[in-house]
Amino acid sequence: MTGYVIKRDGKKVAFDCCRITKAVEKAFKASKEVNSPQAAAWRVTAMVLKWLDEEGKDTVHLEHIQDLVISTSHPGLPSDRNPLCHLQTHAPAGKSKPCRSS
Repeated sequence: MTGYVIKRDGKKVAFDCCRITKAVEKAFKASKEVNSPQAAAWRVTAMVLKWLDEEGKDTVHLEHIQDLVISTSHPGLPSDRNPLCHLQTHAPAGKSKPCRSS
């Protein structure tokens, strides 16, 4: 079970799966591409938690979690319409990178 996350600034903080759910729900709501943002966010969080559990690492980097979140997104959906691509990936705070096309 993941216990800690290393944030962009290098700080090690306790892992909180609710932060994943809140960020994903916010992205879904902003995009208006998902009928039930909260339920969809919970599904994404459950998938990410399963993968993190399978990896068995006590500490993970925030960017790794974000990569997992984005990998749960809708296959075949163009990146400009993918609500999860609006989350930052491997970029310093405040500098968002575009999502990779699938």
